[in-house]
Amino acid sequence: MSARASKPAYKRISGLAGGVATHASLWLGDGHFMQVRASIGQERYQRFFLKDIQAFLVRPSKVCRVWLVVCALLALPGVGMLAWMMSGAGDPTGWMIYCCAILVLAVGGMLGARTRRVYVVTAVQTTQLHPLSRPRKINKFLARVRPLIEEAQAGLNTPPPMPSPAPEPTDPTA
Repeated sequence: MSARASKPAYKRISGLAGGVATHASLWLGDGHFMQVRASIGQERYQRFFLKDIQAFLVRPSKVCRVWLVVCALLALPGVGMLAWMMSGAGDPTGWMIYCCAILVLAVGGMLGARTRRVYVVTAVQTTQLHPLSRPRKINKFLARVRPLIEEAQAGLNTPPPMPSPAPEPTDPTA
């Protein structure tokens, strides 16, 4: 048997995500998926067996909220000045450009930001899946993995067979 035949085959199920010097990806293997996180000079592997997964937890990220608050705070003076100038105090063109720029920043930040955090829950750990941060990617991942998890856990949730009831005692005097 060759060395190539004995290695498990993996297929990438989520692409790279990360920062300047780090990245993470998800790979599907036989009966499990693996998260690979790499930074300068090191890689970390976490394997999650499909039969052990209890849930996926999807939460909004704080980055999204912070970005919206910052943009709202930046927009408040612009909107105030724009309203004041619209009442006849001057030319509002500059403040209109300012408000439009803040709107573009807010929308651009929302489109590029990591809007969700996804965690995989097993009996012994809850771990964040770093490559999953956008709703489209999350839905695609769950659509791909959910049938595999159901197949792996098909025989795990069946209750043991019930014992047959004991026969009724017969009354010898009757």
